[in-house]
Amino acid sequence: MEKSKKYVYFLIILVVIAIVIIFLLNRGNSNITNNRIFILKDNYLSIRIGEVTKIDYELSDSNLIIEWTSNNDNFIVNNYGEVIANDYGNAIITGTVNDNGEVITRTCNVSSYTGDIGTTLTSIDMANGYILMKPNSEMDMPYTFVPDNAYITMVNYYEYDEDIITIKDNKIYSNNPGTTSFIVSVNNDQIIDSRDIVVSEEAIENGIIPEIELLTIQDENKEVVSNITINVGETKKFIYGIEPNNINIYNVKWDSSDNKVVSINDGEIKGLSAGSAVISVMVNNRKEETIVVNVKEIDANIIVDYKPKTLLRIGGQTTIRAHTSPDIIDIKYSSSNPNVAMVNNG
Repeated sequence: MEKSKKYVYFLIILVVIAIVIIFLLNRGNSNITNNRIFILKDNYLSIRIGEVTKIDYELSDSNLIIEWTSNNDNFIVNNYGEVIANDYGNAIITGTVNDNGEVITRTCNVSSYTGDIGTTLTSIDMANGYILMKPNSEMDMPYTFVPDNAYITMVNYYEYDEDIITIKDNKIYSNNPGTTSFIVSVNNDQIIDSRDIVVSEEAIENGIIPEIELLTIQDENKEVVSNITINVGETKKFIYGIEPNNINIYNVKWDSSDNKVVSINDGEIKGLSAGSAVISVMVNNRKEETIVVNVKEIDANIIVDYKPKTLLRIGGQTTIRAHTSPDIIDIKYSSSNPNVAMVNNG
């Protein structure tokens, strides 16, 4: 009896072992079948931007359909496994086959580049100055690579205010007025360059404006002025000078630190009271220059070309002829009794 039980137990163990072996064999055959059905020959691709490149694969059953997808919108793949990159970057391209309910996936890592492999980038060619843009406009990237066939695998843009500009599809889009930095990094910081971007309502057109190297305040004879003394009531006209002199000027602002001492209007100053004030000019909202204007009181005699006493009929009028020496003072007239006689500018 005990021998029979042992025999039964032995048979059960053999059956279990057989089932495990069959399961493992089927699993291995399944993997072999999967690999035989759908094989990717390319696990990594480096493709040139703008060119169509086909992923190399084998599909043993021509009736099966591969569904291709990309995890990066700048890398487009069609139903034939053809990939095109529209920008620098990386993507994972996935091919999926459904074989009678069994899903088989294969992936390929893809990176993009421009230029010729092996040609080293030496510099970024970007004009000196800053980028001026009108609000709600766009412009192409204002730089080129040197040499123009350099091998480029990545271009990044840093430290810009998205409220002022947006960078997309190799273009700059301006949003709101303001100034922001614009840093270009190529091939993981192999080469870095930067410019300021100014978005202004006063901009006539988009472009690069050279920086003003020298700004001066000059008199009407184009002599540079650093400080000047004028009398109360005296006026002077100032102009500005820039170097280089071929810069597109879109904004000029004159200002006085004390409008009670010196007023200014479009470069013309007038002394109003004794004291000092700083006169400044700002050009293109980028470069500023200042001078000091001192204003002093002057002794002046009023010369009246008429009799000190004048007799008038009621309702009659006459003119008081007067001037100052020196002749730079505004004369203000007044009457001690407006009910008897009124005066208006003499």
